[in-house]
Amino acid sequence: MVSDDEINNLLPFTAHRVKIGKELWTIPNGGEDPASALSTRVVVERAGGSLLGKRILDLGCLEGGYSAAFAQMGAKEVVGIEVRTLNMNRCFLVKQCLRLENLNFYQEDVRKVNNDWLGQFDIVFAAGILYHLDDPYSFLKNLSEMTIDFALIDTHIATKIKHVHGCSPLLVEKIFGSQKYLGREAREYPAGMKKADLEKHVWTSWGNPSSFWLTEESLVKMLSEVGFSYISKVYVPRGYRCGENCQVECRIMIVAKKNLK
Repeated sequence: MVSDDEINNLLPFTAHRVKIGKELWTIPNGGEDPASALSTRVVVERAGGSLLGKRILDLGCLEGGYSAAFAQMGAKEVVGIEVRTLNMNRCFLVKQCLRLENLNFYQEDVRKVNNDWLGQFDIVFAAGILYHLDDPYSFLKNLSEMTIDFALIDTHIATKIKHVHGCSPLLVEKIFGSQKYLGREAREYPAGMKKADLEKHVWTSWGNPSSFWLTEESLVKMLSEVGFSYISKVYVPRGYRCGENCQVECRIMIVAKKNLK
């Protein structure tokens, strides 16, 4: 049983609005509703209309809202990965309040998550995490090896026509694996920042002061290179999850399947 003091110490959340009690929400008003979000609806639709019996991995799960939504929708098992302690405590709060035995959370850097540790999942959910990494290739390669059916990747991308969101003015070509990929570098936080300070910077990376934003074309190419056989784009409204009103398509949603059935 979760005490009132424990609940009050962790509320309000920063992003995920989840109903954890009869009249209690993690955010009183506003925030994201993971249960009705576009990315959640896409996951259910691409899974054939139901998550029953599915094993799902949520990489960079933040406060656990999406993980909980998948678990409530009948997934066999949902595993959420989050690195920051405060977010992890909020994840556990959601799990306890909703009594979700099919939901498990692990505190770890997403860059260290692999098939040898957690095995394979029917669905891998990676929303808002790829653009925080400096080595997207290694991350996507691990993701591919853990995916049985499909992965949903919801991410900012580097635009060709201009730099947005503080990315480098010049497009950069980098080699990952044996291929060249185009993108822009982005600063995450000042080099040398201590972990205690990183804990407070909830909207930055963990462990890499800069990140590399792939162009859409390079992202599709990379997904193909790491083992996905069919890659489709979900068209989203202009300005989708963009807080800077940059007026270009800076964020996309991709569904990458391992095999066509």
